[in-house]
Amino acid sequence: MNDDNYESDSEISKETFHLRISKERIDFMNFLENSNLKLPENGHTAKFWMNNQLKYPHLSRLALIFHNIPASSAFIERFYSICGNVCRVRAGNMSSQTIIDRSLLKANLTILTELTDTQN
Repeated sequence: MNDDNYESDSEISKETFHLRISKERIDFMNFLENSNLKLPENGHTAKFWMNNQLKYPHLSRLALIFHNIPASSAFIERFYSICGNVCRVRAGNMSSQTIIDRSLLKANLTILTELTDTQN
C-alpha cells in the first residue's frame, strides 16, 4: 500500500473549511454584483450581517469583529489622560487598584451622574 497519496483527517477538514470559505466568498461577491445594494447607512451594516449570518456564517463573524474595532484612538488617549491626572494627585500613597478604580470612575463620571439623577 502506498502512503504517498494518503491525506490525514485534519488535512481533509482544513481543505473542506477552505472550500466552504471560498464558496461563501464567491456567493457573497455574486450577491453584490447582482443586487442593487447601496452602501448601508449608520447601524445598517451590522443589521445586514446579523440578518445574513446563516447565509454567510464566516464572513458575518469576520464583519462583526471588524465593525467593533474603534475607528480612532481618541477614547484610549482620553483615558490615558484621565489616568495621568488621577496619578498626579497624591499617587504615592495609592495602590495600583485604587488608581484603576478612580480612573474608571472619573472616565464614567457623566454616566454615573445621569444614573444618580434618574434615581432621585
